[in-house]
Amino acid sequence: MKRLICAILVTVLMLGTVMPVFASAPVRYVSSDKFEYTLENGEATIVCWAGDFKTVSKMDVFTFPGTVDGYPVKAIGNSAFYVDEDLDPHYDEALYTNLFYNKKIVLSEGIEKIGDYAFSSCNMFYSTLVLPSTLTDIGTDAFYNTCLASVQFGEGLKNIGDGAFLDCKLTNVVLPDSVETIGDSAFAENKSIESVAFSENLSYIGFGAFSDNNIKSVTLPEKLKYLGPYAFSTNCDLNSITADCPEIELVGYNIVYNTAYYKNESNWENGVLYVGDIAFMPLNTAEVQIRNGTKVIAQTYVDTTDRTYFSMVIKNLVLPSTIKRICKNALRNMPGL
Repeated sequence: MKRLICAILVTVLMLGTVMPVFASAPVRYVSSDKFEYTLENGEATIVCWAGDFKTVSKMDVFTFPGTVDGYPVKAIGNSAFYVDEDLDPHYDEALYTNLFYNKKIVLSEGIEKIGDYAFSSCNMFYSTLVLPSTLTDIGTDAFYNTCLASVQFGEGLKNIGDGAFLDCKLTNVVLPDSVETIGDSAFAENKSIESVAFSENLSYIGFGAFSDNNIKSVTLPEKLKYLGPYAFSTNCDLNSITADCPEIELVGYNIVYNTAYYKNESNWENGVLYVGDIAFMPLNTAEVQIRNGTKVIAQTYVDTTDRTYFSMVIKNLVLPSTIKRICKNALRNMPGL
């Protein structure tokens, strides 16, 4: 009998060490105004709409509330309104297309975050989006592949995630001075964007953040510290870029590749491309003298297909006394120097 009890105890202990523990899914509630939400520490995250789409389609303004059932709303959850017509058995193209068509969408004060993929591929966004001053973060691909036409950013916004407004229908972008970071491809592939007003406190612009748009001119903010590769590439009519950024630490390659500025011979000198006070090193020039007034030596060019660094033929390089920074990889692959 004792042996049996011991065997049972051993079995229980062994099972206890190998059995996985699964976290329970958050409880979902439906508010009186038909928003589905979860709770954590007395704060709500909106995770879905549980109302009648036909009713919403008749509204001129659709508002995401600051409270649900008395709880403060702090976030729109990850993938909350993400639409995948191939996976959603309830997908109704007519209803989704008309849900927010030609409407103003308002996020109430108190909401602080929009989660990753929150409205990704949600074709119902044909409208103006009004964001609150309390919003600080917009997640990865939050509005990717929507028909969103304009955004009124709140004064408290700090971080715009990778691909947040990738492949939308935006025209002009005006960022509040609170914005500090713009992620990779955040505003890329908006063919109607012609102008961007940057935040005074912006320090980071990611890889291809404004690529493949229709921007005509750019003035970079003075506090910028990181300018990612291909940041403004394939803005074909971009013919003016002003860069006076004394705090810059890293400038990526090909920031104006495939633009009118890049193709304008007057912006080149002895194989060196100049963008404001930034110089991009040449590939096929042996004797290089950087012109006086240049402050930053930027990264070398790379192959546009696999991003490998080209080998350069520079043998002699003369830098002026005005140089303040030589960026990482700027003098890479110069075996003759």
